[in-house]
Amino acid sequence: MQWQGILTRNRSVYQYNPFLKEVTAQFKYRGDYALGAVFASQLLVSFGSEFKGSLLVPIPLSKQRLYERGFNQADVLCQFIGNSVPALHRTNHEEKQSKRNRADRINRKENPFAVVSHFQKQIESVHITLVDDIYTTGSTVRYAAKALLDCGAQSVSSLTVARG
Repeated sequence: MQWQGILTRNRSVYQYNPFLKEVTAQFKYRGDYALGAVFASQLLVSFGSEFKGSLLVPIPLSKQRLYERGFNQADVLCQFIGNSVPALHRTNHEEKQSKRNRADRINRKENPFAVVSHFQKQIESVHITLVDDIYTTGSTVRYAAKALLDCGAQSVSSLTVARG
């Protein structure tokens, strides 16, 4: 798949390092929902300075992953920034991204995201900011952006806690 021009830009508020890896693991995998608040002020500042006025869309989890974790970390992060719209859903359940290598992340055969039909009108001709926790290869946000652009979004950027 050609990725040039799909994502307008990504802004990560922190560099992914061993300390942040432990904090995000505690937040995401060990159910420490409240720990997400440590990222709130920086996310809010970045959104206000770089993406103000855009529509917030969290990266969705599969139903199985949501059941395992009990919450979607991207939804939690969006709550600190402002109102968000759950405009995307996962079309299938996949192996965790952290278990996949770079080539496997980038070269999927099918887009794992689709636009939720009743949000299609809401995303047409608007600027969208996807929110997620970690930007590694960028494939997650690019696949999500592609689904949104294919349904009429004007542009799609992403805001993440960390870049690895």
